[in-house]
Amino acid sequence: MMSIKVATGPREAGLMTPMTRRNPFEFQVLTTNDSASLHQSNFDFSKKVKVLTHGWLNHGYSPMPESIKEAYLNVSDLNIIVVDWGVAANVNYILASYNVASVGRLLTEFLNFLIGEGVSMDDVHLIGHSLGAHVVGIAGAYVKKGPIDTITGKRFCYLLQ
Repeated sequence: MMSIKVATGPREAGLMTPMTRRNPFEFQVLTTNDSASLHQSNFDFSKKVKVLTHGWLNHGYSPMPESIKEAYLNVSDLNIIVVDWGVAANVNYILASYNVASVGRLLTEFLNFLIGEGVSMDDVHLIGHSLGAHVVGIAGAYVKKGPIDTITGKRFCYLLQ
């Protein structure tokens, strides 16, 4: 499993965790602008990328990212990256809503890093649930070399901003 480091505040609120069929359960942390961590991980540059973000009062191992990860890996061999921003999402709704923009920008930084490492945005699909839908929307809006191939929001909710 691969993770992006995003947590106690919005700046730390997003572990990016890459998973493939080779490592559907092993936790690995990817750090933005750390080429060594990316190349030493199980991330496979020849495969498509699905980025999953959970919503309010959830974390990277909540049912939403877990069930989507399992469903995709059962039918395709690809990279799944889970953005775990649970520390910033497991607070009152107003604060969690406020943290969304910061986490979205951190995901943007990570996606720009992946582009710089050779990942094509044509191979990237962002999937967000609840407040996570807003995270992926923000990331998609600000990525430098886009557009992202597909962005899916599931049960997105109202942002209090």
